[in-house]
Amino acid sequence: MQEKLQALSASDHSYFFKRSKDGEFFGVVIYVDDILVASSDATLIANFKEFLTAYFKLKDLGNPKYLLGIEIARNMSGIFISQHKYALDLVSDAGLLGCKPSATPMDSSKQLQQEEGEPLTEPTAYRRLIGRLVYLCITRPAITFAVNKLSQFLSKPHIGHMLAGERVLRYLKGTIGHGLYYSTKADLS
Repeated sequence: MQEKLQALSASDHSYFFKRSKDGEFFGVVIYVDDILVASSDATLIANFKEFLTAYFKLKDLGNPKYLLGIEIARNMSGIFISQHKYALDLVSDAGLLGCKPSATPMDSSKQLQQEEGEPLTEPTAYRRLIGRLVYLCITRPAITFAVNKLSQFLSKPHIGHMLAGERVLRYLKGTIGHGLYYSTKADLS
């Protein structure tokens, strides 16, 4: 593995990848002391592991099943990633496990305003909720618009904003097992 990884992802500076002229892919994600390696060619992965073992103590954990709060399920037809446990913890921490689920993450007939009821006496809870929801958007694109909208009120959140955030949680309760599925038969272009 004497070649250097040529490309660096513009959106994530811990992700390095290389694509050869004949279409082979090799990618590495580094997070603190964890490394995730993916490639279209198993020999590239084996060579990379051999290279690393020459310089570092290495423990191969095999195919990932859980990484940074993201659950990874693989089979012959594709890969499914979700944040099932993370979403369940979010709903549970808010005390909404027994609530009625919402069909949508946001009320489309209501326009949130800067002054939406009384100001929250403790805005930290709202800010923490929105931060946790932002991380959940990795595998739950359906909540992205609502979370983006709610994040606009982080400086001075009001009761109405917190209620809208709880609606997102009620939506999550009804869709707790949702995630992203990448089929092996999908056209990657």
